[in-house]
Amino acid sequence: MRSRPLFNVTFILSLLLFENNSAREGGGAIFFASNDRSGSLIIKNSSLSANPSDRFETPGYPGIFVPAAGAPVVINSTIKE
Repeated sequence: MRSRPLFNVTFILSLLLFENNSAREGGGAIFFASNDRSGSLIIKNSSLSANPSDRFETPGYPGIFVPAAGAPVVINSTIKE
């Protein structure tokens, strides 16, 4: 039987500028991992651009790696390669 998490983490990033960063693996801008994939990520009022991940990233979200409960929620933000 799989144990359930004691809490569910929601990570909220707001009013941020991530530019020209990189990662050898995943998450040139953001690497958010929930070990049991129960957490969530919200990005609001932010700009992310030119943050390459050399090996892996969440499809459709350049520079971001987030294995969580679902896709990142993006509000009033831009995410560009």
